[in-house]
Amino acid sequence: MATVNTNDLRVKNAKNLIKSFTGPDGEALAYLFVGRVQPWFDENLPPTPQNNYKTFYDTYDNLYAMKRIAQTDSYHMIPKLNWVSGVVYDYYRQDYTTANKSYTGASNLYDCRWIVRNQTNNVYVCLNNKEGIPSTSEPQNTSNEPFVTADGYQWQRVYNLTAGDYADYSTNNFMPITTTEVVTATDGAISTVIIENPGGSFTVNPIGAPNQIPFYFCNIDGDGSGAVAKVTITGGQVSDIEVVRSGSGYTYATLDFTSNNVYASLSNLDQEKNALNPEGDGTFRSTVIIPPPGGWGTDLVRELGGTRVGVFSSLDYNLFQYFEASFRQLGILQDMTLSSTNPTSVEVCYAVHVEDLLPGNTYSMSETITQVVTDDDGVDHLAKGFVVGYDEDTGVLRYTQSSANVDVDGNLYRFKGDKKVTGLTSEQSSSPVISTEIITDVQFIAGYATPEVTPYSGIMTYLTNISPVTRDPLQTERISLLIAF
Repeated sequence: MATVNTNDLRVKNAKNLIKSFTGPDGEALAYLFVGRVQPWFDENLPPTPQNNYKTFYDTYDNLYAMKRIAQTDSYHMIPKLNWVSGVVYDYYRQDYTTANKSYTGASNLYDCRWIVRNQTNNVYVCLNNKEGIPSTSEPQNTSNEPFVTADGYQWQRVYNLTAGDYADYSTNNFMPITTTEVVTATDGAISTVIIENPGGSFTVNPIGAPNQIPFYFCNIDGDGSGAVAKVTITGGQVSDIEVVRSGSGYTYATLDFTSNNVYASLSNLDQEKNALNPEGDGTFRSTVIIPPPGGWGTDLVRELGGTRVGVFSSLDYNLFQYFEASFRQLGILQDMTLSSTNPTSVEVCYAVHVEDLLPGNTYSMSETITQVVTDDDGVDHLAKGFVVGYDEDTGVLRYTQSSANVDVDGNLYRFKGDKKVTGLTSEQSSSPVISTEIITDVQFIAGYATPEVTPYSGIMTYLTNISPVTRDPLQTERISLLIAF
């Protein structure tokens, strides 16, 4: 059985991902997370994440903060290709295959180099590259209609990017599809006919014509109606085909450039009067280009191949001022169980309220902290964790615990009780304040707070390992994630 995962499936998956970030009433369903303070084996070469449940559990244990992904934080993305003079661009056509590749060798429209951005942030699709010549005239027309530049290229403007959207939501290689200003077109309107073989032996002096006819008019046949082309003859060959009436409703079409179906004028064609014979040697071939379903602007994501999703967020220090440790993992969590409804930010770490240290003393970020804890059998063990934040004003010490924090017996023990919490690097030591209270909107019970998310709830739809990013009160980390289908 011959099957294919279609481009439409890729587009649908990308659309569904963006839809899944926010509920029907605007509630948050997805969060950007940061985590992992402990170093990689090689900090300059983070390991590739593994796609299994162990990675899910390990990553969850290392998280310490999340920020809500808003509707305005995600976009469909396409390759960022700024128009450059001297480049041969691919052009749109409906029938690329492995046997019918583009100029650049692509067998899939979404892999073609045919979408460009000009200097004023207008985005265009190439409809005709004039048989593969270099483009030398920047497309600048801002109408909704296809147009031809001085170099012979045919273009269609599809949308405009604001300067702000381009600056904020572009990466080095990709730019967003936006709906700020989108072109609208007629469903099944024909704009382009490609010359596959110019043929030969065409005449400009057909029998029945009083004068030379350098061009003819003919219908474009198919399941639509109204499309007409002007065919120019130079040196006995078809040198140019211009669509003079676009018509509508076409899903397939052919150029009816045959004997007794061509005319010297549009009026003659409309009246089917004075039909002519252009002759020719029978080798002429052309392809009528069928636009995307609905016409340009109906579904830009589908038309332009927006199979990548960009997620953009900022880790503002004012929002995450208690987390000063470096992080090495980024990702997206969805559908978790949270302790509050629709929060902007979420603490995913543990915390303990400790007595004030002496002025000028503090716990070191990312250092290991320990505490002696006693089990139900009266046996002492060592609880361990990594510091992700310490607030000198409130005495709140935030930390994570993972498989890297097990005791000598191989078990992980939670911090509890009133014994001192000691930093192995800073050598600071302080006793927990055994009280129940709310500090910076976090509920502490007997001196301890648990994550504001139910551990291991939800799904992890994206994960990336990176070299360490060191946080600083004077900086905001701009996060850009690109997810491809």
